[in-house]
Amino acid sequence: VSWEFKSNHVWQEILSLTHEGKFRTGSEYTDRYISGGVCLDAMANDIYSLSLSQALPTDEGAYRCRVSEWVKGADGSWQKIQEKTADIVNLVVKPTSLDVFITRSNISVMERESLELTCNITTDRSGIFQTEITWYFNESPDGTMAEAQILLNADRDLVISDSTFISPSHVDR
Repeated sequence: VSWEFKSNHVWQEILSLTHEGKFRTGSEYTDRYISGGVCLDAMANDIYSLSLSQALPTDEGAYRCRVSEWVKGADGSWQKIQEKTADIVNLVVKPTSLDVFITRSNISVMERESLELTCNITTDRSGIFQTEITWYFNESPDGTMAEAQILLNADRDLVISDSTFISPSHVDR
């Protein structure tokens, strides 16, 4: 059983379960297979399912399943006796919408007082989504991003780096 994806009018292998019972990945999918992003599940009654997690725009296109029947010859070698394909689906990956809102106003604080800034993120995505957040500071309101310095950078796992100036008080999830 092989799952294939059509890219630039050429079918390429995603993931196969060979006649010898071994998994084989296509060259473009090896990393995703290793990280668990591509799975082939053998279910009851000869049903084989392909799972792609975290769909990407590059996943958009046609998918098919190819099934080959093999027999073992008297000399121990394998011979393919028939092969069939079934076009399964044409996948369209819809981009998600991401909106960021920051209350823009002039704020005054006394020296040594705390300041709280809020960045609200909304998306049309359901379930868990990951973001990377960077706060910048510029002494001039009309300054450019090139002149700004990074106050805080929180990666997708909320690991904070480049922050000698501030510390987050809480994260709402």
